[in-house]
Amino acid sequence: MQLTIRRGRHAWLLVGALLCAAATCNAADPIESGQYKSGSLDTNTPTHVFGFYAVANDAVIVRVAEEDSVKQEIPDVSIKYRVTTNLLAATSNNITVCDLQLPITNTGWFDVYCTLPTSLLNYSNALAYSISMLRMPYVPPSYGDLDVGDIYSGEYLWGTINVGADLDVATIAVSNRCTVQVRMGQDDIALVPSIQIYDPYGNLVTTNSPPPPDYCSEVTATLTNVGIYTVVCNDYENGIGRYAVSMIKIPGTLWATDTDLGIIISGETKTGTINVPGDLDAALFSAVSGDVVQVTMSEVDSEVNPVIELYNPEGLCLATGTAPLKVTAVITNTLATNGTFTVICKDAYDRKQNIHYTLTMECIGGPSSLEKPAAPTGLNASDGIYSNLVEITWNAVTSANGYDLWRSYGTNDSVLICTNLTTIIYQDANVVTNVIYYYKAKSRNDSYGISTNFSNTDSGYCGTSLTTAMRRALLVGIDNYSPSYGPSSLNCCTNDANGMRDIFMLGDPSNRWSSTNLTLLTDRQATKVTIQNALQTLASASSAGDLAVYFHSSHGGQSAGSNPSNTFICTYDASFTDAELAADLALFRTDTKVIIILDTCYSGGMFKLDGSPEVEWLFAERVMEHYHNIQQARFKSLGKSAPKTLGQNIAFMTACDYDELSWESDYYGLYTGYLLNGCTLPAVDTDGDDQYSFLELHTYAAAEAVAERPTQHAQDYNPTQLQNTIARAVGSNGVAATHLIYNDFDGDRASDLATFNPSTGYWRIASLKRWMLLGWDNFVWGGPGFKPIDGDYDGDRASDANVYNEQTGEWRIGSLKRLAVIIQSEFLGGPGLTPVSGDYNGDRVSDAALYEQPDGYWYILTTTCTQLVWGTSYTGTGFVPVSGDYDGDRINDLAMYHLKTGYWYIGSLVNSTIIIWGKFWGGVDMVPVSGDYDGDGYSDLAVYQSTTGNWYIWSLHRSAAIANGIKLGGPGYTPVPGDYDGDGYDDLAVYQSATGYWLFLTADGSSSYSLLTAIGGPGYIPVLPTW
Repeated sequence: MQLTIRRGRHAWLLVGALLCAAATCNAADPIESGQYKSGSLDTNTPTHVFGFYAVANDAVIVRVAEEDSVKQEIPDVSIKYRVTTNLLAATSNNITVCDLQLPITNTGWFDVYCTLPTSLLNYSNALAYSISMLRMPYVPPSYGDLDVGDIYSGEYLWGTINVGADLDVATIAVSNRCTVQVRMGQDDIALVPSIQIYDPYGNLVTTNSPPPPDYCSEVTATLTNVGIYTVVCNDYENGIGRYAVSMIKIPGTLWATDTDLGIIISGETKTGTINVPGDLDAALFSAVSGDVVQVTMSEVDSEVNPVIELYNPEGLCLATGTAPLKVTAVITNTLATNGTFTVICKDAYDRKQNIHYTLTMECIGGPSSLEKPAAPTGLNASDGIYSNLVEITWNAVTSANGYDLWRSYGTNDSVLICTNLTTIIYQDANVVTNVIYYYKAKSRNDSYGISTNFSNTDSGYCGTSLTTAMRRALLVGIDNYSPSYGPSSLNCCTNDANGMRDIFMLGDPSNRWSSTNLTLLTDRQATKVTIQNALQTLASASSAGDLAVYFHSSHGGQSAGSNPSNTFICTYDASFTDAELAADLALFRTDTKVIIILDTCYSGGMFKLDGSPEVEWLFAERVMEHYHNIQQARFKSLGKSAPKTLGQNIAFMTACDYDELSWESDYYGLYTGYLLNGCTLPAVDTDGDDQYSFLELHTYAAAEAVAERPTQHAQDYNPTQLQNTIARAVGSNGVAATHLIYNDFDGDRASDLATFNPSTGYWRIASLKRWMLLGWDNFVWGGPGFKPIDGDYDGDRASDANVYNEQTGEWRIGSLKRLAVIIQSEFLGGPGLTPVSGDYNGDRVSDAALYEQPDGYWYILTTTCTQLVWGTSYTGTGFVPVSGDYDGDRINDLAMYHLKTGYWYIGSLVNSTIIIWGKFWGGVDMVPVSGDYDGDGYSDLAVYQSTTGNWYIWSLHRSAAIANGIKLGGPGYTPVPGDYDGDGYDDLAVYQSATGYWLFLTADGSSSYSLLTAIGGPGYIPVLPTW
């Protein structure tokens, strides 16, 4: 017989029997296994008797707990065999709770005497208590309390501790040696879960040593006997509340009610859910001795704190993986046996439910890694054969016993739509018309994993709608021209091209435009040869019914002389004449639709090579005249007559009339800006079909442009074709790329070289794009105690001279562009609070944003004094803030980088979503240098290693490396990335304070430049978006 007594949270083990006074059993109150009862004792009724039935070889637990609001004492307890009245166990003078466990040697009735302690015989009030009894081995629980019952591997069950003494029971059937892990998680904070496992003979298998934490109890044990094991669930003291209990058995088959994870194979990622507090999920995989496996559990919801355990086929725990940053847990292990291995996934704290995670398993070495099946071949998706589905087929792979199928559409990433298909044909009915879907597949073998590579990708669609036509586009925007060519610089043309791609096309909610079919050329990329080659590629790729769009924003003009022979549009390095464009258009099939959109911008007047007066610029008409001549000659050479419809497949949209100027606005060309704005306005859809035709958008843009500039009249050529061609659907899919430009003090959409002397307040600023000084020591703003921070605080699309004094929290802001004082002196901040440049609410004005070291608290105040964030920490110590727009919504995000570990944590303040949380990209001695290095409108993860000068850049949007160890700089240099040439791509740049020299390198390493003229020098520091 064994007796355990708990006082508060401490327990003593007593061996032996304690004598107690006998009492009659005539009034015994029956109590069944698992049942609880409550009562109260006083001087008039000092004893209660409870009777239970048991058989020989049973093990019995009796638990008594105080329920009194005043006293902690519990009744004295004694247990007797009713036939002989022999005393079997007794205890007295206890507080809070006590457990008595005794073996049963006789069959029959037993009585439990609960007696008022002698210390309370003079107590005037009643003493409230509760009692519960449990019989083992397997005895069905009382109908009075059925918690919890049979539990199976992978299953979770709910239970409730109704009173302090309540004993609940879960039972596990064991037919062979196995390892089990059982977890009990609290749903009510008053409950302190406690579990013990007893074998089929009633012997205790586990111990609560050390005591469980206050939120869960977990035990892992090897079970060696065949039979029913009992899991006793109770509160560690005398608390009450609801809980959940879960169990994993190794080896064992997972119960069908919890579909999380299950079989996983190499290369596969599965999503799991912590359904309830205490939930245990399991994944199973086959492997052989010598295999090297890597298992990764990553949070999807930030509440998950991942923990994983790897068990071999015999149930031995090989490794445990935890998440130091509460994001990702990883196990890498070399396996020494053959068989089925088990991965247990759980949350470290068990305080949440319905939180999600992913589990990835990879065989990264060993025999199995060599046996992965080959990728499927010959994948084909049906094109309009079925009205309501797409049928996908592929060739069988010899070593595969299943296939996974992936699908994407538009610019969306591929997603897994079905897994472990046993056939080589699949009918996808979850499709809609007007959308082209892209399919690819992987083969799988449950023993060796998933094929490393995908099959070929094929497009498919349902019905015979417009989705049968492929859409392609060439988008050209040129602000800066080759010095040997001559045109002056512009400000908005690269923005025009980017806006057409990101808003007009990729922003189409019907996803008609695929990013893979869009070619963007800006500034030095847009040479004449490159443009012509791109047009010729468009022509060769196009088929009957396809749509090709050529957008061009640049200077335009006419050749010199009294009788000019050619009109042209400007490329980066040469004129592209009307006759040359006509020759390229003649390469397109006559049944391919071709739409040319021209916003040939010029600043202050048409670009003219000879300075002559403005002349008629009938570019579109001259192109089509040349086109007809070329095509008629071609048909004549074939002995055929040119069709009457010749050229009707081609249409033009131009920003102005032949004798007018085409103006720029603050960001886009005037006409293009309204073309893009129309994409957000339902009223532009004049026929109400929820689709914008090219003519509808053009008509709106033309009307708005002439209203703002009465001398600019947009024109069209072949309006019938424009009206009959759908450009995009009404609305937006949320795609809107931007390009943050730091240190653009003159508003020319290019970063400037900017330095500041904290001792004197002198500024030195130069435009590399325009090769001119903007300020040189005669511009004084700031002084001792102040440091500069980049930002546009008046919304004029130019950086302002902003300085901040960390010791006093004083801000001073002036506009170099407008030579005006924006803020003479304002106070916000102080010691430990450093500024982080950015527009955090989307009003295109920089906000006053501060980050507090070392605890990571954010404070953000808008220009209208609205508090966006005030005293909130999203991470903790060891982090530095990073300025950037990582989701392409034109609004700065809250980004933090951990200096010691190299992990990134980024969230969107606008919609309160996590962009990335715990992404590793960096390391020791590396500092963040974010920018948009690939020109896709999304800030990239980038770090700079000062000791080596190496740059490492990762595109978060495209999940691809941009630079991996490219070298620029080193000791003595400060990284100052920016778009210094205005081409829409941030450049690698470093500043050497000792000399004031600057070094530049494009992210692809193709072009470098060294400025050995000092813009700065000793005592001068570069202007940065963060300190």
